[in-house]
Amino acid sequence: MKGIAEPISLKEKKTHFRNLVALARIDGHFHEDEKALICTLGKRYALREKQLREILDESQPAIATVPTDRRQQLDQLRDLVLLMLADGYVVEKEMIFCKEIASQYGFGQHVIEKLVQWVEEEPVSGATWHENREGLLEINKSLAS
Repeated sequence: MKGIAEPISLKEKKTHFRNLVALARIDGHFHEDEKALICTLGKRYALREKQLREILDESQPAIATVPTDRRQQLDQLRDLVLLMLADGYVVEKEMIFCKEIASQYGFGQHVIEKLVQWVEEEPVSGATWHENREGLLEINKSLAS
């Protein structure tokens, strides 16, 4: 169904949240705003508090489990960008990390740049996000051709 992401497995959720935690720690400081956003996102992804706590307490880096659904991939990239901007500072390492994840998912770096622009301009959720996500899929498809 167009516009609806496929269900995400627990393994994919955990990988996504490990990526979020890795991004939050990349600048050497796990800011309270970043923790709060990760907890909010955890609820949205229906992670149990215990599962989220385990991920937050882990010191291991994320092991790439790339979602096969392109919409899920963009949802996860949006979450990474939201987290990158959560503390009000963007460190170069954070931007590089986000662009590397985008590349692993098969997207160009322009996707991260566009997501940053959207997040800075307006909230990226609800109907607006679904429209923007579909637009990014089309742009990426045309650039790949």
